[in-house]
Amino acid sequence: MSFSRAPVKRFNENIGCAPAPGTYELKPGEVKGPASFHRSERFKLLKASGAPFIPPPSPSKDVPMSPVAVRRTMSVDGLVDGSMSKKDKSGQSMQMKQQKLLEKEIRSLVQQRGEQDRRLVTLEEELRKVEAKLLSAVREKTGLAANVTTLERQLAELKKTNEFLKNKVSADTTKKRIQSLSMELMEARNKLDVNDKELSFLQISTEGQVKLLETDLEAARATLTALRERNKDLEDLHHDTKVQNEELENDMDTLQAVIQELREEVNVLQGYLDTANDHIQDLRMKLHGKTEMVNSISESQQEKLGHLEQKLEQCTAELENSQNTLRQKEEESEKGQQDLQASRDALQETEKLLERREAELMSSQKALGEMEVQMQRANQEVADSQIAVRQQEAELVRLREVLRRTGEELDEKVAHLEEKCKVLEEESVSSQGRVEELKAELSLLRENRRSEEEVQEQLEQTYTSLAEELKQEKEHAASLASVLERVREETEEERKQLEDELEEALGVLSVLELQDERRGEALQGLQQEKTELERELTETRALLVRRSSDVQVVHSTMRSLHEEHTTSLSKIGDLATELESSRQALKGAEERGRALEEEVERVTKQMKEEMERVNQRKEVEVKKVREEMEGEQEKHLADQQAQEKARAEYARMLLAAQTRLAQRDEEMKRAEEEVQRQLQEERMEKEEVQRLLEQEKGEREVQRRDLKQCMSEEVGRLERQVEVLEEEKLALQCLVGEVEKEKLSLLNQLEKMEDQVKKDLPCLENHMEVEKERDELKTVVEMFEIDKRGLQDQVELIHNRLMKAEEQRASLQSQLELMEEKVSLQSQVDPVVQEKVTLQSQVDPVVQEKVTLQSQVDVVVKEVVSLQSQVDPVVQEVTLQSQVDVVVKEVVSFQSQVDPVVQEKVTLQSQVDPVVQEKVTLQSQVDPVVQEKVTLQSQVDPVVQEKVTLQWEMEEQRRDFQRQLVATRDKSDAETEHWRRQYEELYTKVKPFQEQLNGFAAERDALLNENGANQEELTRLADAYARLLGHQNQKQKIRHVVKLKDENVSLKQELSKLRAQVSRQKGGQPQRRVDPIKALNHLDSKENEQPAAAPLRPGNRC
Repeated sequence: MSFSRAPVKRFNENIGCAPAPGTYELKPGEVKGPASFHRSERFKLLKASGAPFIPPPSPSKDVPMSPVAVRRTMSVDGLVDGSMSKKDKSGQSMQMKQQKLLEKEIRSLVQQRGEQDRRLVTLEEELRKVEAKLLSAVREKTGLAANVTTLERQLAELKKTNEFLKNKVSADTTKKRIQSLSMELMEARNKLDVNDKELSFLQISTEGQVKLLETDLEAARATLTALRERNKDLEDLHHDTKVQNEELENDMDTLQAVIQELREEVNVLQGYLDTANDHIQDLRMKLHGKTEMVNSISESQQEKLGHLEQKLEQCTAELENSQNTLRQKEEESEKGQQDLQASRDALQETEKLLERREAELMSSQKALGEMEVQMQRANQEVADSQIAVRQQEAELVRLREVLRRTGEELDEKVAHLEEKCKVLEEESVSSQGRVEELKAELSLLRENRRSEEEVQEQLEQTYTSLAEELKQEKEHAASLASVLERVREETEEERKQLEDELEEALGVLSVLELQDERRGEALQGLQQEKTELERELTETRALLVRRSSDVQVVHSTMRSLHEEHTTSLSKIGDLATELESSRQALKGAEERGRALEEEVERVTKQMKEEMERVNQRKEVEVKKVREEMEGEQEKHLADQQAQEKARAEYARMLLAAQTRLAQRDEEMKRAEEEVQRQLQEERMEKEEVQRLLEQEKGEREVQRRDLKQCMSEEVGRLERQVEVLEEEKLALQCLVGEVEKEKLSLLNQLEKMEDQVKKDLPCLENHMEVEKERDELKTVVEMFEIDKRGLQDQVELIHNRLMKAEEQRASLQSQLELMEEKVSLQSQVDPVVQEKVTLQSQVDPVVQEKVTLQSQVDVVVKEVVSLQSQVDPVVQEVTLQSQVDVVVKEVVSFQSQVDPVVQEKVTLQSQVDPVVQEKVTLQSQVDPVVQEKVTLQSQVDPVVQEKVTLQWEMEEQRRDFQRQLVATRDKSDAETEHWRRQYEELYTKVKPFQEQLNGFAAERDALLNENGANQEELTRLADAYARLLGHQNQKQKIRHVVKLKDENVSLKQELSKLRAQVSRQKGGQPQRRVDPIKALNHLDSKENEQPAAAPLRPGNRC
């Protein structure tokens, strides 16, 4: 068999496919992946010892060898074995043949090598593809392993969610614990904040109290120094008054001695008058005997008689001088008596001043005692505040211990969670073991490529399906997550708003409590005013009784004066024509006295009627005050009951309100202390005013100034009260406006919550929470309505207080009228005193006439004495008998002239003596009346001035109160009209929606009823789900868990996206105001409205 000759080629020639065998060696590389292998095992170097050539093994079991090559190799082997036993002759030919065969075989082998290289290239490309597939499979395997781990985690989470679904009715214990711990932490933080605030507030308040106490101490020290200085001044005044009293006593002693001397001189002069009268009678007897002798006296004796007459005139002049000296001495004695009376009055005034000073000393000592008591109270308050600070520090330590315990509990929970993490890591290790098992399965897949491809295709199909489901579930989860985030943010915002509103409501509560306490204080003030009014009633009654007794005394004195006046008229009726004018004056005085008696009786009747009227008025006022007090107590009790209900509801709504209420209680205590301090200050001011009034009785000008100051202070206090009432009214108006605003905001929140409830009806738990919040909001609205009514009641109370102030003003006006009547009585008493003075002035000329007559008698006595002195030498001189006779005649004629004068003197003396006695009695009766008049005048003058000032000030106050009343009435009318209009508008706005509200309430009841059915359905589904999980195998469980986990993740993503979107929308949108007319008309146009009991999806049932 001939073969075509192959082209001659060298062994080392590059054919283009592969190099000659044995000329190269591949570098051993690392095995790439589980499907890689060494491809250079067939290319090995020949050993130097010349070992026979062993062909390398085939790189692959799948590459077949041609039968020609096998046969040729076998034949070559057989030739090689046979060539060794032949002869040397045929060895060369055989070698040549063998060489040719080998060359042919080499050529064939080279061809095979090229084919094999081509196959190897294709195989390598296939291997590369397979390796790429393997790498992708490994990556998928790692991804699947990661997915397995995530699915295991998701499985654990789904187990938890499964448990949560099973225990949904009783809620999750871990959530409860976490929420309770968070709530405890929040409460602890709130308590810490509150305690810190309380500590700071206590520090500030204690500092303020310390400063106030320091200022009080300084003021007390200043008052002490002022009181000490005043005591020193009073002691000096006392000493000066003592010295003045001693001097006045000495002056009185001297005046009494002078009066005694004057009385002795008067007695001596009276004795001289008696002796003169005896001498006159003797001379009469002598003159009767010597009348004949006087007739015989010559003209020379007549000249002597003229001379004697001149001497008599001189004697009369001397008598007149002596009488003038006597008058002067009497006037001096009267002046001394007046001085004595003035000194006695001064002594009485000084004694009164001393008593006042002693009373002032006693009041200053009492004030010092009260200041010491106040200092002790202040020290006790400082100690109490220190004890409170210590208690707060102990409370802080306790709260810190509670925080430490909660921190330890949280650390324990963190350790527990770390243990759970460790358990999860162990589970991940087990999952890694499972991954290794999967690797072994992959090695088996290498051996079974077809099964691997099928599995790969199946995996790709499942992967695509899972990816699509994952995308869907992620989108769904993201939407749900955004929805949940939005709902959570809205609930958090609403919760914050509710907390703010609750804080405001608590503020309103505190304000209401403050107002209640103010009402209680006002009730106490009214009770005190009632007691003061009763006390003033008793004082006025006592005053009236005293005044009536004084009037009776004046009446009795007037009667006695009238009787004495009648007696004096009967005595003076015998006087001459000179006393007729005095009679007419006395008759006029009698008529005036009768008129005065009638006037006094009329005044007494008027006083009695006024007393009866005042008593009736007081009784009516007391009844009114009692009725008002009872009404206010009933209102107060009703307000207290309403507030107790409100407090109970607020305590049910928030436990944190207790701390704020504690703060409010402390503030209330401080307010009570301030009010008590103010009351004490007012009491002190009242005592000072009383003291000033007592001082004003002694010092009129100082009294006017003090009265002006007191009245200005009272006016300022009344103005302050009016301002406080106005401020309270404005605060109440502000509170009412805030309540209305809060009501509108609550209505808006109710509408928002209703919209949210309509949108989120599938979420039953959120729906229940929204319903609860809506009910709470309704209760809050009702409470605000109650607060509004309470505020309106407070406005009415303020109006009542204004009316009471008007009634008090009217009572003051009535008291002023009583004072005016007293002044009028005093003005009626004054004419009586003036009539007394006129009577005294009419009696004085009678006394003067008596004195003149006495002086004439004295002159006659002196003439008689002088005549006697002249008659003695006549008797001695007998020669002058004729002259004596003439003198006797003259004396007889003079005696005839003197006798009627003496008789007239005697009659006048007999008439003047009872007049003098009556004058003395009248003087003794007039003196106390005059003194009483002076005292009454001294009391009436400041009272009149007080009356004028009080009338002026009361007129101004009346005008101010009238203006304020008109303004307050206008304001109250405008406010009532405004609130009435608002109420009517609200009623008209809410009235068309009443049916919708009723339908909403019915729908809520239906939803609540459906909630129970849905809960039963959930429990049934949970039990069925648990039974299904018990009957499923592991792969079904894994798939189910993976599906649930993917759904959960997608829902969370959707929820986060929706929350972000809602936050952006809320940040961009302005705050909307809800139109109450369109509040409930959108229920029929809901795009995302779902049925109340939507069935579960089929994915959630398995």
